[in-house]
Order: sequence, then structure tokens, then C-alpha cells
Amino acid sequence: MAGLTRNPILVLKRRTELLLFCFLIAFLAVAARLVWVQGVMAAQYQEFARRMHRREIVQPARRGRILARDGQPLATNIPAYDLTANPRVVADKRATAEALARLIGGSADDYYARLTRATGYFCWLRRSLDEPLAERIRAHLGESLLAGVELRPSTRRVYPSGTLAANVLGDVDIDLLGRDGLEFRFNRDLAGEDGVVVADVDAAGQVIPQTERRVREPRHGYDLVTTLDPTIQQFAERELARIAEQYQPESAIAVVMDVRTREVLALANWPTFDPNSREKIPSELRRCRAVTDPFEPGSVFKILTAAAALEERIDTNAVCTGALVVGPH
Repeated sequence: MAGLTRNPILVLKRRTELLLFCFLIAFLAVAARLVWVQGVMAAQYQEFARRMHRREIVQPARRGRILARDGQPLATNIPAYDLTANPRVVADKRATAEALARLIGGSADDYYARLTRATGYFCWLRRSLDEPLAERIRAHLGESLLAGVELRPSTRRVYPSGTLAANVLGDVDIDLLGRDGLEFRFNRDLAGEDGVVVADVDAAGQVIPQTERRVREPRHGYDLVTTLDPTIQQFAERELARIAEQYQPESAIAVVMDVRTREVLALANWPTFDPNSREKIPSELRRCRAVTDPFEPGSVFKILTAAAALEERIDTNAVCTGALVVGPH
């Protein structure tokens, strides 16, 4: 039986048709993908591209002050600086970390860990630097070791009178958010609202000069005026310290009010703390015991029963000497 032979022309034709069919499928797939990317997903990809080349820069609002009744600032702000970096621009992270440790102190290992842990274009290196430390950094910013390192203006919360009324005022965290006392209770009014500036960035994430556009102006926080009298507050705290030294109590409080207006002139607590300290402060020192701790009124409540007796005319006799001796006063 003679073997079957293939028609070479027919085989070539079929292979050509198969090849054309494959090209057609590939073309349709590419066309479908183009329609999907440039049509259906166009808006999403455009927004993604804008985000890749745009950065929102927060313009911090100024936190409001806390004032005594006479206008003396009990809590205010001073200029400071935050040290940040773009890890993708820092070429030798170990060398940069060691340079920072030499310039402003701190741990080179900590700086190195911050630079290596960051996955984006930004990381914090150190917060709330004072002017002398910032000047040391500023003098070396042009050097290759500090490429990608940046100083950003910020503010630091300070309490000019130190421990005076510290338990009443409370304190703030590193982001200037109230943690205790009046700082916490009126945080929304004191904090204000940050502004926003949008700027274009290059491939390395660096801001392109003169591309900043303000989106929202910062709304600065309100000042808070208290009824505290610094002189009376200082006297009350000094007396509590004397009593604590003499009798060794676990705690002590003193409240001074104007009986006509019911204004609190002094609200002293012992033990107390210095809110300017950057160390971790135990919670038992920070709390305002005069308003948080319950206590048995005891003899201090007798004035109410005596006043009720006089009001109801159960006893019309009242002896007033016109003076009251407190300690050496």
C-alpha cells in the first residue's frame, strides 16, 4: 500500500492561518488591556500617578496657651525643629547614623534602625530639637553624609512656671496632644486644625521647588484663661510641701475658692511633677487628686451643717472673730 503524502502547500497554508490566529488573539488581548487601562481604569490610574508625584505637607496649627487670671502664661510654645529623612536618598545609612550621633548625641544604632525600618520616602529621626542642636545639623546639611536629612520647623510645649499648678494643667505628648488635666480636657479647643500644602515631588520623593499649593490654611488653637491666681497657687503649694515634709502623708490637696464668685483661685496637689521634664512621669504624680480621688469629708463638712442650722434659725447665735490663724500666718 502506497504511503500517504502531505501537500506542502496545504500544510504551509494551515500553519500561516494558525500563526495569524495567534497574532489576532494577542492583538485582541493587548487591545482589550488598553481599553481597560485607558478607558475603564483611566481615572484610577491617573489619581495613582498624581499621588506618586505629589506630597501633602502638613502645616501645624499653633497650640493655644493656658493663662492665669492675670494673663501670666502657664503653658505656652517655643520654636523647635524635627529631624526627618528620606531613606531612599540616604546612601550609607550606617555612616549617616554615626554622623548624627556625633552631631546631636543619641544612639547611632537607633538612628540606623529608623533609617532601615522605613519603607517609604519619610521617617522621623528625632523630635523637638532646640535651636543649638538644630544649628549643628544646619551647618552640615550640604554634606554627602546628610543627604536626604531635613530639618522641619515645629514647636515645643513649655511650662514657664515649672511645677506650678502642674496637676491642673496636665501635659502633652510628642505630637502636642493633651494627656492630662486642662491640656486633655480642652485639647480640641487648644489644638486647632492643621493646614495642608500640596507639592510635586521627583522620583526620589524630594519636593520640587516652587510647586507648593496651599489647600487649607491652619486654624490656630484658642487661648484658655483660667481663674487661677499664681500668687495664691504658689502659697498653697508651698504650704502643702511644708505639711508633707512635717507629717509625711501619702498625698495632700488644697483648694482655695472665692466664695462670692465660686472661682477656683488655687488647686494645689502633692506630690506633683515638672511637666517640662522629658522623662516618663508616673501616673500617680500626674493626676489631679483634688478632682479624681474620693475622700471622707469628716470635719470639713461641719460648715455645711452649721450653715443649715443658721439658715433654719435653729441657733441664731454666731461668733465671728474676724480672723483665722493658718500656720505662721
